[in-house]
Amino acid sequence: MFLNLMPDFDFSNVRWTGTLHRIAIVFLICSTLFLTTSWKQQAWIGALTLVAYWLAMTQIPTPDVGQVVLERGQNLAAWLDRKYLPGRMWQGTWDPEGILSTFPSIVTGITGMLAGRWMLSSASPTEKVSYLMTAGLFTAAAGYFWGLSFPVNENLWTSSFVLVTSGFAAMLLGAVYFLVDVLGHKGGTKPGIIFGANAISVYVLADIFALFFYRFRIDDQPLNEYTVHGLIAIGIQPELASLLYALFFIGINFIPAYVLYKQKIFIKL
Repeated sequence: MFLNLMPDFDFSNVRWTGTLHRIAIVFLICSTLFLTTSWKQQAWIGALTLVAYWLAMTQIPTPDVGQVVLERGQNLAAWLDRKYLPGRMWQGTWDPEGILSTFPSIVTGITGMLAGRWMLSSASPTEKVSYLMTAGLFTAAAGYFWGLSFPVNENLWTSSFVLVTSGFAAMLLGAVYFLVDVLGHKGGTKPGIIFGANAISVYVLADIFALFFYRFRIDDQPLNEYTVHGLIAIGIQPELASLLYALFFIGINFIPAYVLYKQKIFIKL
């Protein structure tokens, strides 16, 4: 019946990778590490993984090219995906959620585990803030300097990208924790709580809404483009028009998040 309903379905055209797939893999690996290793072992595993990924990407020549390159579609990660990744890739010859770049993404999960462990420790609130801000600053700085030779790049999920993003995340967590939990400034936090209560669910819904906005057409234009172009046509600057559309899209996603929150429905991994 399934094949009759979808006669053109072909497994070779399925994209087997994606953001949610990677989140699942990272969650599985990190939860296993959390249950079987100490925080020091987790830190060492993370550090060694980043160094190994850096060495692989900068010292091993891409077989199809014959030299070390980091350009999209030509680097070692892209070659590995073309050779071993089933189905189709996001950009034809490369995929940002491919095989090799999943390893440093696991380290991003490890940095989150380390921060969470510290937040659940018996340290005082002041110590927690100080540690997060200090560790975040040094981590982001280390990532910046590493990025001078191994560029900060999300599609490759480079080692420097892991450190820069994790460092800024730690500093942001420390700042928000200080303002909200230590100083008690809770005004304006409700939308974040509502979104955060069903973060993965809203992420999936956002993909569905984005697909609808792209497929639904007015005057032969996707709804998203039609909206932005309409705002520009009435004299709004393109940058502001894009921002307004983004805020509108966030508002659309907030509706189901609010309904789930009010109904006390919380969908967790």
